[in-house]
Amino acid sequence: MNGTDRNTRAAALHPRIDFLADRLPAVEVNLLQAVITYTSQGLHKECDGFSGIRDWIKESFNLNEACAGQIASIARLAPRFKHLTEAALAGAARIDAIAYAVRRLEREGLAAHSRVPYPAPVESPYGADFCATPRS
Repeated sequence: MNGTDRNTRAAALHPRIDFLADRLPAVEVNLLQAVITYTSQGLHKECDGFSGIRDWIKESFNLNEACAGQIASIARLAPRFKHLTEAALAGAARIDAIAYAVRRLEREGLAAHSRVPYPAPVESPYGADFCATPRS
């Protein structure tokens, strides 16, 4: 096959790939919305017997590990990171980027926040001591 034939085949296939790739974000958004609705009501536990969202997605639907993990992370953390979840549901950012952000914030963001000093020490809820940071 010569270079012209390959270029012709590529030119014929490229629009189909573009067409399909353009629709993926909408499918992901709809999938995320459905998973949030289902899991926020605890249906994955009550009706399907799964405690974890990622395992429920992997075992119940034909999704790979990465996709299941991304959707599960956002769904699990949606109540804590409402603005990021809204951005994902609006299609303002890719699902993988939002999943990465909520995971990092969960692990590191809150830990970093706990070391930021208060403007003035506050009374500890656990005793008569005063705390300089949320962590102390």
